[in-house]
Amino acid sequence: MRLLAIDPGIRGCGVAVFEDGNLVSCAYVKNPFGAGDDPNAVLGMAHAVTKWSLPVETCVFEHPRIYTAAKSKGDNNDLMPLVAIGYLVAARYAVQTRVYPHEWKGQMPKEVCAARIRNRLTAQELDVLDRCLTKAGAKGHNTVDAVGIGLHAVGRFSPKKAWE
Repeated sequence: MRLLAIDPGIRGCGVAVFEDGNLVSCAYVKNPFGAGDDPNAVLGMAHAVTKWSLPVETCVFEHPRIYTAAKSKGDNNDLMPLVAIGYLVAARYAVQTRVYPHEWKGQMPKEVCAARIRNRLTAQELDVLDRCLTKAGAKGHNTVDAVGIGLHAVGRFSPKKAWE
C-alpha cells in the first residue's frame, strides 16, 4: 500500500510517500500561486500535491487544531486554508485520515521532534530524506513533519520504551 502524508501549508506543503510502511519519496511542493489564501490558491496547492504524489492508495494529513483565543498564537482564520488543502487532497483518494498535531507529536519542541523522526528512519530512508532536504532548503522542516506524520500513520513513531 502507498500512503501519502501531508503537512499542509498555503505557500507549500511538506509531503512524503510511504510504500508498505517505508519512506520512498518526500518533497516540499510549492504552491503555483505566489500569493493569497483565496480558493484559487487553495485549489492550486491541492492540485500541486496530488500531481506530485500520484499514484497512492490513501493519505493522511495534519489537521490544524483551533484553540480558544487565550491559547492561540496568531489568527485562527489563517488555519482554514490549510484544512481545505488537506481535505481537497484527501477527497482524491477513497481512504483517508486526518491527524491532529497533539496526536502525532504532542508538545515536543521542533528540534526534539525532528531528531525522533530521524531516529525512526532506516539508513536508506535517511538518504531519501537528506536528498529532499537539500532541495527544500529553509522549508525542509515541513517535509520532516510530513515524514513524521507518515511514520505515525504506519505505526513507527510511538515513543520507544526502556522496558516492556
